Amino acid sequence: MTALPLFYSSIAVLDRAKNREMRVIDGGKSAKFACGAHLIPAVVDEFFTACHELPIVFVMSDGRPSPVFVVGVETGRNALVDADGKWRTRHIPAYVRRYPFILGNVEGAGSLVCIDGGYETPETGGEPLFADESANSEYLDAAIRFVNSYAEASRRTDLFVKALTDHDLLQTITVDVKPRGGSQVVLHGLLSIDEAKLAALDDEAFLALRKDGMIPLIYSQLLSLAAFSNIGDMTAETARASAA
Repeated sequence: MTALPLFYSSIAVLDRAKNREMRVIDGGKSAKFACGAHLIPAVVDEFFTACHELPIVFVMSDGRPSPVFVVGVETGRNALVDADGKWRTRHIPAYVRRYPFILGNVEGAGSLVCIDGGYETPETGGEPLFADESANSEYLDAAIRFVNSYAEASRRTDLFVKALTDHDLLQTITVDVKPRGGSQVVLHGLLSIDEAKLAALDDEAFLALRKDGMIPLIYSQLLSLAAFSNIGDMTAETARASAA
């Protein structure tokens, strides 16, 4: 059985009749559903905007490396979601903003925009999915565009990861996080780009990466490692707030 994506209990096709009255508060407005995740999937399209706030590393998933944002230094605890579900950094990962929608493959119908089958309409607020019995709401049309653009970004991310692995540019790292006013935390088992191996590439390989637009992505990932101090500080702040 294929594991379900993070946060999704099942994948359900949107049904105009069944979901006609459904309203949605997406992850861009409330990220309470993400409070138990310290790693969030990342796509290359957001590396530039996120790298100053969020560490980007790679973890092994289904036998291959996948980029993720580190959003907490304690397993199962997200330091960036406050008690009201508000995300605490300017950049909210696209994976979070996409929720509860997702692109699913439906037998006989191909790829369709779906929704988390366990998502429940909020008691108050939220955006309607359908304007009437025959038309999507403007909100749903925008969500569909975003889901499709995320799928395209995922394909670009796969090409980036393939280039890194083809050139053997990833290395295992250990990160010491020393939050202000908190205890030191050591993170193991993460992967990052190896600057020494990048520098040792021959001209042909380096120029190929540059031609494919991957050099800025590589340096964005390396630059993002400085943001571990930011996540450590926010983790300590969250712990102090919980203890107060």
